[in-house]
Amino acid sequence: MSSHHHDSDHSHHHHDLDHSHCCSLGEDYELNIEEQRKQGLTRRQALTALGASGLLIAGGAISAGPAFAATTQTFQNYQPQGSDDFDGFFYISGDHHIHTRYSPDAKYAVQRQVAEANYHGLGWMVITDHGGAAHNKLSVDLTYPDVVRAREAFPNMLVFTGLEMNIPGGEHGTVMVEPTTQERDQIKQFELMYDGAIVLNSEETALAGLRYLDGLSPKPLFFANHPARRGLDSPHEIRNWKSAAPDVAYGFEGAPGHQAAGLIRDKDGKFIAYRGFYGNTAEAGAFPGYPPESYFTYGGFDWMTAKLGGLWDSLLGDGLRWWITANSDSHKYYNDLQDVDNTNYNTVGYVSEADRYFQRPTYGDFRPGEYSRTYAIVKEQSYGAIMGALRGGKSFVVQGDLIDRLKFTAAAGRSHQGVEVSLGDTLNAKKGDDVTVTIKVRVPSAPNWNKARPNVDHVDLIAGDINYLSKQAGLDNQNNPSTHVVRTFGKHDWHEKWEQGGLVLTMEHVFRRVDHDFYIRLRGTNTDDRRPTPKMDPDMRGQTGAGESPWDDLWFYCNPIFVQVK
Repeated sequence: MSSHHHDSDHSHHHHDLDHSHCCSLGEDYELNIEEQRKQGLTRRQALTALGASGLLIAGGAISAGPAFAATTQTFQNYQPQGSDDFDGFFYISGDHHIHTRYSPDAKYAVQRQVAEANYHGLGWMVITDHGGAAHNKLSVDLTYPDVVRAREAFPNMLVFTGLEMNIPGGEHGTVMVEPTTQERDQIKQFELMYDGAIVLNSEETALAGLRYLDGLSPKPLFFANHPARRGLDSPHEIRNWKSAAPDVAYGFEGAPGHQAAGLIRDKDGKFIAYRGFYGNTAEAGAFPGYPPESYFTYGGFDWMTAKLGGLWDSLLGDGLRWWITANSDSHKYYNDLQDVDNTNYNTVGYVSEADRYFQRPTYGDFRPGEYSRTYAIVKEQSYGAIMGALRGGKSFVVQGDLIDRLKFTAAAGRSHQGVEVSLGDTLNAKKGDDVTVTIKVRVPSAPNWNKARPNVDHVDLIAGDINYLSKQAGLDNQNNPSTHVVRTFGKHDWHEKWEQGGLVLTMEHVFRRVDHDFYIRLRGTNTDDRRPTPKMDPDMRGQTGAGESPWDDLWFYCNPIFVQVK
C-alpha cells in the first residue's frame, strides 16, 4: 500500500449540515465528487449533503437499504493510512469505538462512518455496535456484508469487525477481531454466549467470556470503554480481566468518546450535558470505593487515567501491561439536527430512516477522526500490524491533532549499550546505570478540524515505582503514591526544528544511578495547567454563557516504558 503523506489541505473543513440536500434510504442517487466541486461543493459538504443516509460516495450510482450497494469505483481522493516519514515507522491513527444504525441508539450506515473516518484521515477503525438479543439475532448478519464492501470501497482503510459488549458485572467494552473467514461467526457466537444483556450478568461470566476469546485464533483484543463513567468497573474486575486473558485484555479508554457532549444546549441556551456524558453519581452496582470526583473528566480524560498516582498508575505499578486508547464513540454527530425512528430496531435489526424528523441537537459526538485518535506505530500497514501495536502498547492518544508523531525511547548505561526501547517495552538496566530518556513529538503544520493550529504548552515526564502494591493493598487498590511528575518540559527546555509536516520538539532526561524497577510515561497539553492531576472539566449543566470548548483543552498521553533493574 502507498505510504504518501496526509493531505494537509484542511481549508475545506465544514460541519454545517445542509438539510436541503438530505436524502433517505431506498432512493438512488448520483453523486460524482468532481461534479460536486464544480458546483461549489467540497468533499466535506458532499458528505454532509448525504445527511443521515450514510451512502457511499462513488463515481457511479448509489443506492442503499439494509444491504450495502455494490460499487464499481472507490471513494475518490481517499486519505492514506499513514506515512513512514518519522524514524521509518508508519503512524496510523484509528478509532476502536464506532456505532452505526445497527445500534438502536445510533443512526448512520456503515458506509457513512467509514467515509467520515476516511475523510478525517484515519487509517483503521472498528465497527462496534451494541451487543444484545436483537443485535445477535439480526444485526450481525446485516452489518458484516456492509463491512466487507466498505473494505473494498476504501482499500486504504483497515475496517475491523467488532462489538461493544455489555461486560457482565461491568460497563461496556470493545471486542475487535482480525479479519478472517470466521470473523462474523466469532463475534456472533461470543455475543450469544457472553454478552451481559443476553446471559447471566455476573463477574464470573465476564471472566469466562475473556477466556473464550483467549482461545480463538487469531486472538481478539478487548478494551474497557468509558471505564469510570458509571463506576461499574471495579479495580479487582480490571485486574481479574487481565489475569483471565493476558493476551486479550489490554486496556481501557484513557479518553472516552462523546467529547462534544458539553457543547449541547436546550432551547433556552442552557447546557444540558457534561463532556463525555460523564458527570454522574454512584448508581446501584457501582464500586463503593470510588470517590465522587471519579465520575468526571479531566481535560476530557477519564479519571482512572488522568489522576496522577491513580488507578492506571496502580495497574502499571503492579507491572501490568495495561494500555490506554481514545476514540469517538460516534453515534450521532453533535451538529446533526435530524433524528430517526428506532422503534422497529428489535424486529428488523437496524434503525430505519423512513420516519425522520427534525429536533434540536441532543448528541455529543464528533465524527470518527474529527477530534480524538489512537495512533498505532507499525512497520507495515496491515490488520495484523495494528493488532500487534495495540497489543504491544505501541500507541499514543491525541485530542484535536495536538501532535501527530511521537517517539519515546529509553536506553541504559552511559554509552546506551546499543539497546534502545520504546513504548510498551521493558528496558533491562543494571543497578547503578544511568537511564537516558529521549522524547520527540511533532506538532503538525496543518490546522485541525476546528480550523486552528494549537501549540504544545508543555510536556510532562511521569514516573512511578513498580512495586506490586496490590499484593499488599489488595486487588481493589487504586493508588500508586510513588507516581510523580519527574520533569515538565516547556518551550525553553526542548529543541525545535521544522521538518516536513510540522515542528519537531526534542527533549531529553537522564535518570541517574537507577536502583529499582519503575515505569515512565508522557502527557502533554496546549493549556498552562501544570497541576499533578489536571483540573476537572467544568460542569456547565443548567447554566448559560460561553462554557468551555473541548478544542481549547487538548491533551496527548502515551503508553509507558518499563525499566527493570537487576
